[in-house]
Amino acid sequence: MAKTKPQRGSKQTPASPGSPPDWLEDLEEKVHAAAGTIRELRGAQRDLSEENDTLRKRLDRAEERVRELSERGTDEDEKAWREERREIRDRVERITGRLEDLLSEE
Repeated sequence: MAKTKPQRGSKQTPASPGSPPDWLEDLEEKVHAAAGTIRELRGAQRDLSEENDTLRKRLDRAEERVRELSERGTDEDEKAWREERREIRDRVERITGRLEDLLSEE
């Protein structure tokens, strides 16, 4: 009969011939559980990587849209500023014209 060496802190019974020792079965269960956890974590990592890629693409599109709107806004702001400037110039010219008319009436 084969003797098994007990591990520290564990009560070990000798294994019967042809059957693996208890500690080996425990080890197999732990390895199997660890392999399952690794598979789950790899799946989660794959999902997170896909989500990260999707979010990165969305961010790139959003940044491009902001640049487009910023450029367009600059053109529109410039047009609005030019229009406001033209209106002010026209009003100042009318006021100046009235003042000149008043001065010429004297």
